[in-house]
Amino acid sequence: MKENALGFEFNYGPCRIFFGTKNSQILNLKKQYPDLQFLRLKQIHSATVETVGVSTPDYQLQGDALITADKGLALCSITGDCVPLLLYCPVTQRVAAVHAGWKGVASRIVPATIDRLCESGSPAESLRLWIGPHILQRSFEVERDVASQILNSIATTPENAPEIAVAKDNGRFDLSLLSVLLEQIASKGVPLENVEMELRDTKTDEQFHSARRDKELSGRQISWICLNP
Repeated sequence: MKENALGFEFNYGPCRIFFGTKNSQILNLKKQYPDLQFLRLKQIHSATVETVGVSTPDYQLQGDALITADKGLALCSITGDCVPLLLYCPVTQRVAAVHAGWKGVASRIVPATIDRLCESGSPAESLRLWIGPHILQRSFEVERDVASQILNSIATTPENAPEIAVAKDNGRFDLSLLSVLLEQIASKGVPLENVEMELRDTKTDEQFHSARRDKELSGRQISWICLNP
């Protein structure tokens, strides 16, 4: 892992993986990585996956996951407590970037992305995944209805998943988006040893933007993955 003023960068085979901190705004990224073309979605907390290429216009499509086989195209996940999740298939040489907020987790945006990759020839067992900084369980307090919606995505309830949704005296739950995502990923046949994590709590770590912490004053950080040009 290499750290710079904008975030944390990894290399894996022919692809580059990047998790952004507060300074990872699009203009800064373009200046730092002039060899790359950045592609962003208008994120809508959905289960919509878009397959794109270098001719796809930036910030025009709506959805929450991007897939490409084009080199030099950095697929972005824009977050401020949500989970940035990046994928690579060494068999089909494709990469994907997912924005997974709690509504996206409930809608199974990550399984939808894995399905799209597999439909196009990627063996599930070959996929490599990276999960980046997001709001961790100790900071993610939710009402029962939100906890129920999220846990319904793995066919369980708050009462049946006490470690994933820790009950509190106020009737709310401290919920682990990470645990839910890992169960979703495993259910698609992806070995969990293929999942790497850079776990930092965006709410408590001041080097990240946090919507929960900073409310309407919060910005967003950008994470991305690309095939090297």
